[in-house]
Amino acid sequence: MAADHNSFELATPASERWCVNTEDCNESGRVYPELADATPAEAARGMALLKKLVMQGV
Repeated sequence: MAADHNSFELATPASERWCVNTEDCNESGRVYPELADATPAEAARGMALLKKLVMQGV
């Protein structure tokens, strides 16, 4: 995975309300913030953090 669960969870500020989720599918998987109930500002921050971690190759 390009961004792992622990890195994403540790990089998430305590003030944010989203949960970091993972799905394991055999040899691949995904890490994502649960942003369905987020405000537009929260969603933007969550996606910016995920993009930052992916770009860093964490």
